[in-house]
Amino acid sequence: MTTRRIISWLNLLMGFVLLLVGVLHFVMMGHIENFISGQLDLRQNIDNYVIAIFKVNHVGSGVFVLLLGMMLIYLSGSGLRRGKRWGRNLTTLVGLGMSILSLILWLSVPKILLEAEAFKIALISLSAVGVITLLPLLLFWKHFNER
Repeated sequence: MTTRRIISWLNLLMGFVLLLVGVLHFVMMGHIENFISGQLDLRQNIDNYVIAIFKVNHVGSGVFVLLLGMMLIYLSGSGLRRGKRWGRNLTTLVGLGMSILSLILWLSVPKILLEAEAFKIALISLSAVGVITLLPLLLFWKHFNER
């Protein structure tokens, strides 16, 4: 099996991991309200507003992760497997973006969110997908030179 094919299969797998994380975003929607309500003082009137804003953010994040997963699956089959430069460049950009996003989230998210296992798992998987997508492309950059 060639290096291009291995990297293509790896990115295909990472695309499916992102699809799974995106689906889990929607599955976890029912648990968001309980988590947030447990963190807020029930006497506060802002409880409903915070939950609504958090749910909108959660849906947006889920859609974003689903789109990234579909994009990686497409890039894996159309660009990377054939050794295309545009596939390499776009996949590198996606991997770099996910790696930077996960680093920013690890550094900036409030500690209370890191106590939630589901959030921690999603963040770890985003970090892993970013590194696994980016690193092989950087190591085998010259294998993707076809126009």
